[in-house]
Amino acid sequence: MIKKFKIYELKHSDIDPLGEENWDEEEIKAKFIPIEEDEIGMKKPKKYNPVEGVINYHDMMRYIDKKYDIDNRDYNRRFRGNKGAKYLDFWHWLLDHCFYEVHNPCSATLNVIEMLEEDETPVWVREILTLIKIEFGDQFNEYGELNVWISW
Repeated sequence: MIKKFKIYELKHSDIDPLGEENWDEEEIKAKFIPIEEDEIGMKKPKKYNPVEGVINYHDMMRYIDKKYDIDNRDYNRRFRGNKGAKYLDFWHWLLDHCFYEVHNPCSATLNVIEMLEEDETPVWVREILTLIKIEFGDQFNEYGELNVWISW
């Protein structure tokens, strides 16, 4: 039996997730060591219809969560023992800052590069966006955007 070890454990004292720190894609790559695809039990999602050229948002985020051992819905792990931590939910952040008109189902545009370049984007969001860029950047349009299908 193969044992999975948590290679990186987020140390909340190391960073201020809401701070104005500089971020670097190479540092983020070094911080999050991916688990091999055959060990996470799922394949990387691909674009599919119901709408031409979109990727399922929730499948994409499940893949990121499993591959990099994060929880994009509870990034600070508040509900996993880090009781004093601020609740950080990537989906809710996107609803407030990117996906303005979401309904079930719908397609939306995740403007990854634009959000990475904005000074107001918190460090913890930049980390998740960078992981999306690493994994799905080859599917971005010419503006650095990813069209996603949202359905719950």
